[in-house]
Amino acid sequence: MNQWLSTLPRKYKILIMMAADSVLLPFAFWCSVALRYGTFFPYVNDFFWLFLVIPVVSIPVLLRLGLYRAVIRYLDEQIVKTVVIGVTVSVLILILVAVMFKIQGVPRSSILIFWVLSTSYIAASRYLARGIIRTLQRKERRKTPVAIYGAGQAGMQTAIALMNGPEFRPVIFFDDDPELHGANVAGIRVYNPQDAFEVMDQHSCYQLLLALPSASRTKRREIIQSFEGRNIQLKTIPGMGDLVSGSVRIEDIREVGIEDLLGRDPVPPFPELISKCIANKVVFVSGAGGS
Repeated sequence: MNQWLSTLPRKYKILIMMAADSVLLPFAFWCSVALRYGTFFPYVNDFFWLFLVIPVVSIPVLLRLGLYRAVIRYLDEQIVKTVVIGVTVSVLILILVAVMFKIQGVPRSSILIFWVLSTSYIAASRYLARGIIRTLQRKERRKTPVAIYGAGQAGMQTAIALMNGPEFRPVIFFDDDPELHGANVAGIRVYNPQDAFEVMDQHSCYQLLLALPSASRTKRREIIQSFEGRNIQLKTIPGMGDLVSGSVRIEDIREVGIEDLLGRDPVPPFPELISKCIANKVVFVSGAGGS
């Protein structure tokens, strides 16, 4: 199923989403009238044609706002903003049409209910589709469970990137902030690092990813040393400077290196001091290890 969705041309995916919204929007309007009258079968014959006008008006507005350009697997909070704006514009146009044609029988309060329901239906349909796609992905391939140390912005972005990647599945967050303990970040629970070994054993998780690109070398060394002697493989993401410059991606996870164990940040040499010692001189270099 997921393989079929991935090979489906994007224009057909857009048509499927537009067709779904063409059904959801009139259904939301029918529900709003039904809730207003308190019956499952409200009388709508006098304004039945509005059910056809709603998708004709709303779909182009949502299309113009870029709702159908969003990739379902990578949805974020921006999708809710787009839906709210699009539905609000559509409702205002609907009110204008009702006033211009002097439509009778449409309860005014049902318009507000329609705004709430249509926003909820469209947003919920996207998140439901995203959940189904991610569930299909998990069933099709077995990912390695991984814990993430750091539940901040970098940790959240790392978790989202890994969820959509082919190798790792984030299952645990660790963070030093007590206020985050017990909370959920990107749908993953945050635990106290002091309980790391017990929690990781419960989840059969034996890989820990350090999502602390801005942390000092001292902090990294303390965390790495706290996991020494355990059957846990430590990995780290690139530094924030490399991520911003675009030279590496957040998926470029690497093993913990010797530079992560230094008690301080590396200090670059001073060229003017070195030049006094070696400029215009014959230099003997001992050791052929390559350094």
